[in-house]
Parts: sequence; C-alpha cells; structure tokens
Amino acid sequence: MNPSKALRSLLLVVVASLACAIIGYTIRDIAMVKDSTPLTNDADTLLLRAAAIEMGGGDCSEAIEVARRSGVDYTATLSGCLKRQPAGMHTMFWLSAYGHLDAAASEEHSAIMGILLRHLGDEFFGNCLLKEPQEVREAVGDNLRYDFGWGSVNGITSELLQEWYPLTFGGNLKE
Repeated sequence: MNPSKALRSLLLVVVASLACAIIGYTIRDIAMVKDSTPLTNDADTLLLRAAAIEMGGGDCSEAIEVARRSGVDYTATLSGCLKRQPAGMHTMFWLSAYGHLDAAASEEHSAIMGILLRHLGDEFFGNCLLKEPQEVREAVGDNLRYDFGWGSVNGITSELLQEWYPLTFGGNLKE
C-alpha cells in the first residue's frame, strides 16, 4: 500500500469513528455489517462487491489469478462456499495457507474471507474451520484479522472478535 493511500485510509477510519460516535454506532455495528445491501448467493456479484467495499473498486482479479495458478477455480469455489459446501470452504481455507497469495491477492482474499464469515455465520464457518489443521486455521485467522482491521486504530481486539464470533475466534485461532 502506498503511503498516501495508507494515510487516506487512516484518516477515513478516524473520521468514520468520530462520525459513528456522534450518531451512536459502535465498532461492532461496523464490523458486523460493512454493507447493508443483502448478500446474494452469486459468486461473481460477491467478488465485485468485495472489491468495491474493501478495495474501492476492481474485480478481485489478483486472487482469482493466483488461485488459478494453484489449480483452483476461485469463482466456482466461492459459489460452493455460498451454497454451504464444506469442500468449498476447505479449498478457500487451503488457499489462505498454501495458495502463495501475494500482497494484492491476499488483500482480496482476506476481504472475501471476511464477507464469507459475516454471510455464512459463525456456526457454519467455525465448524468448517475446526476440521482444518492448525497451520491452516492460523492463516485463515490472519486473513480475518486483516479484514476486520485488528490491531489498527479502529479498536478491534481479540476479545471483541471472540465475543462476536466465538466459534471461529474462540478456540480455532491463536494470535
């Protein structure tokens, strides 16, 4: 991330935090629902939405391309996740640990993982994650913490993540 983009992001977080304090929203309100538009079960729409919400535009093409080089059809896998297919979740989790995601692809993949957790819910997401080896769970945790902004100025802490998503963050993920 270039310095001017990082500064703009920081400024946006500060302004958003102040605005939320004024109108009564909490960090939890923002973290639980980043966008109030109903989520469809269409993978292409979700990819575009993740790019728009998380990265300000684009199409998640970096994550799609890196996954393709690893032998994974990212869009088809995402469609499986949206249909609550454990095999799709396993593949997405595998990509977190072993997909050789570069910085741009990792940012896009993190956005998708965060949206999947919010959309599918803690019970389904966490139960799928419990079946994975510790190394994979830790990589997924890194993706999710990045997506939620853990450790940044927005106040997201491990305790909050465990409160909001007890199965996913409670026993599955180490810091």
